Amino acid sequence: MNDIKHLRNTLWTSKFSKQDEAAMEEVAATVEGSSSPFKELILFALENTKKDVADGNFKVAAKELSLVHELPVNEEEVEEWDFAWFYKNQLGEYFDKNKNIDRVKQVIDYLAESQKRLKQ
Repeated sequence: MNDIKHLRNTLWTSKFSKQDEAAMEEVAATVEGSSSPFKELILFALENTKKDVADGNFKVAAKELSLVHELPVNEEEVEEWDFAWFYKNQLGEYFDKNKNIDRVKQVIDYLAESQKRLKQ
């Protein structure tokens, strides 16, 4: 989702404005209304991003969005999406670089749930 990519790129510069905050709320609303099997994982990452921004941890927030910035948000995107690339690259990097073990465990739980929805 391009909006998530833009927010992530903004966070890498250690800047985050009220306008960016509003954009993140719009993204969350879009994801909330979506049919994505990854909806809960994306919303979890957005919530973590908000917390990290509030704490001034912009780089950590950017890493949260890096995990989900290319996840499919609708059914059409799911059909065309490269799952192997996500599992081998995005997920591996997130697990390797994340020091917050509780978040890692929660990501695993959300990911497991998303896999169940993909099989339905």
